[in-house]
Amino acid sequence: MSRARHKSCKASGFKGEACEGAAAIDRDVKALLADCRKADTVARGRKPCVTGADAVTKTYLNCRFTGKTDRQCELPAIREACVYRGAGLICTDAVPVYADCRSPDARGVVTKRSICVEGNIAYEYCRYAWGVTVSGDVCVPATALYQTCRRRSPVDECEAKTEQYARTHHQ
Repeated sequence: MSRARHKSCKASGFKGEACEGAAAIDRDVKALLADCRKADTVARGRKPCVTGADAVTKTYLNCRFTGKTDRQCELPAIREACVYRGAGLICTDAVPVYADCRSPDARGVVTKRSICVEGNIAYEYCRYAWGVTVSGDVCVPATALYQTCRRRSPVDECEAKTEQYARTHHQ
């Protein structure tokens, strides 16, 4: 799918068989933004997926226009949202945390994208609070705990568990 084809199809309302691929990409980017906005609720007032929607969309579409899949392109788009939130270099460290979250667990269960985006935000806040020491990054396992917790529990409960884990294991 080329940028020109996508633009042309979008202008026509994605009419016709030739625009099916462009329509699918449009649906994918809308779903990504919806999940990202859902996760914004834990961002303590900052809403990068609302205010940065154009930047996130551009990053996602640029990736898709290179022939990559939805799953391959969500990661750079979510990183863009993190950068838009102002987390800078922490966003680079958060990439593997997000990728692990979106990978199937031992039972083949894939965590919802919105929870993994929340995890990105939780990782950012953990890093601000605890940093990285010579013994490692306590925020990687703390964030994994948050993401697993969020499959079944509310945000505040999972944030408390993450904080307790970081406090207990920080060296």
